[in-house]
Amino acid sequence: MDASFDTLYSFFSPFFFIGIGLSIDPAALDLGVMIGAVLFTAATLGNLTGQGLPIFLIESQRSGWRQGRIAFLVLGFSMVPRAEIAMIIMQNGLKTGKWAVTSSTFNGMVVASLLTCVIAPILVRALLKKWPQSNY
Repeated sequence: MDASFDTLYSFFSPFFFIGIGLSIDPAALDLGVMIGAVLFTAATLGNLTGQGLPIFLIESQRSGWRQGRIAFLVLGFSMVPRAEIAMIIMQNGLKTGKWAVTSSTFNGMVVASLLTCVIAPILVRALLKKWPQSNY
């Protein structure tokens, strides 16, 4: 049943992201970039701490400090990318009015989502090359 929706998903997904792009206010982009950098930093640190730290403690006891560090980074950065749900909420807030979500805040969330979806996979790919495949 899921496969029957693949064509519809492939067709409609770009329209969601086009709608997000059209909702950006160019006049508020400078402040939005600063807000996005702060949100990206908070998301990255939060995920590294929340998801990465427990696996670091487990894996460093099991396989040593170096493997624990790699597991910490791989899992932490793997959990960073966020886009659809956060952007749906932000887009609805923007439609609700400036009292709910300002243009700068919306732009900041777009920048943060873009950064998480571009930077995290690049980092995870590089880290996975260091991952010891023989242990698993």
